[in-house]
Amino acid sequence: LERHRVPFAHEADLRARGFAKTPDAHLAVPLGVVAAPGARARVVHWVDSKATFGSPAAYERDHRDQLRGYANRLGAGAVIYWFGFATELQDADDDITLLDGWPDAGTLFWPDGEPVLPG
Repeated sequence: LERHRVPFAHEADLRARGFAKTPDAHLAVPLGVVAAPGARARVVHWVDSKATFGSPAAYERDHRDQLRGYANRLGAGAVIYWFGFATELQDADDDITLLDGWPDAGTLFWPDGEPVLPG
């Protein structure tokens, strides 16, 4: 986010403001993200990162309630599973976009539709 000059609040910033449970980053400006080739852009307000594989069992047991809480408080968001995720999870929740890494160039957009590029 910093490399792309996207304004955001860190998890520590959110905790200082009284949030008990927080994503890794709350975006100051919502962004559009295209999660897969040919998919429509989805608006995200926050990003969380998981250094694990997103299996259906782990998602249901460990992540769904946590991520739904973020979506309920902050709006739609994205979670990055750095070791990939089971494809059947991609559409598990309308307000949570699953990614397997930082979005590639041309798949992340400012609200005006311009691509987010590294600074």
